[in-house]
Amino acid sequence: MSVNSSAFKLFSCVNAYKNILSNSFRIVFASPQPHSGYKLSSKTNIDLSSFPTKPPKPLTPYFKFLAEHRSLVKKEHPEFNSLEIIKQCAKDWRDVHESIKERYNEQYKQEMDIYSKQYLDYQGRLTPEQKEKLSQLRKERIEQKNKIRLKKKYRDANRPKRPLAPYFLFLAEKAKERNEKYNELAITLRHEWKQLSESEKQKYSDEFNKNIKEYEEAMKNWEANMIKEGHFDLVRGRALIEQGLKNSPQSTKLAKRIKKKASESNEP
Repeated sequence: MSVNSSAFKLFSCVNAYKNILSNSFRIVFASPQPHSGYKLSSKTNIDLSSFPTKPPKPLTPYFKFLAEHRSLVKKEHPEFNSLEIIKQCAKDWRDVHESIKERYNEQYKQEMDIYSKQYLDYQGRLTPEQKEKLSQLRKERIEQKNKIRLKKKYRDANRPKRPLAPYFLFLAEKAKERNEKYNELAITLRHEWKQLSESEKQKYSDEFNKNIKEYEEAMKNWEANMIKEGHFDLVRGRALIEQGLKNSPQSTKLAKRIKKKASESNEP
């Protein structure tokens, strides 16, 4: 197995594991926090600590039942993992008597009435500048979610992975040779890379050029297959043009989405 493919495998596994840990059951079991729907943006660097506290939206009847019922299922089935607990709760919700569901529905309506009044009050206390910043963060959150969904689609469709650039090939090779963690070596190796002569760096550039040619060929075949299957949203614009689909309804729709996204990113 090449250094390039080994590195990709390592980085993909680590990132996938991190995503599983950070996202598992976050909605149900996380404690509500002011502006919990918005993270501190790396792009805009907005600090939300001075904003009015946003009222937490009530849990829907099912999620309320899930939050309350989970501890009982865990007690009855200590051998269950988190996923099995969720599945059992879902089954219990389906089987529960309608009168109990009605009680949860009625409670939800009451909580929503209170929430609606609190939310109106909260909106009234926001300044125009704060509203604009929150709007910015909402757009970024949607953009991030779309990126995550697209990456999952790429992964599910076995999209070819772009090869590592020369510097990262060097990094992966040295990490493997020294049997050390990538993060611990990154700073040291950055300095070592700068000390390499152009002829020494050429080895990695040659490998990258070879890999990129193979990647482009693999992408060409993959995109042709995606077009045949109708997955136009996974295909680059130039591939649609090469396939003579530049003016097709699918590519026109895609072009509109790209244009809209570009205009949003250029807004002041």
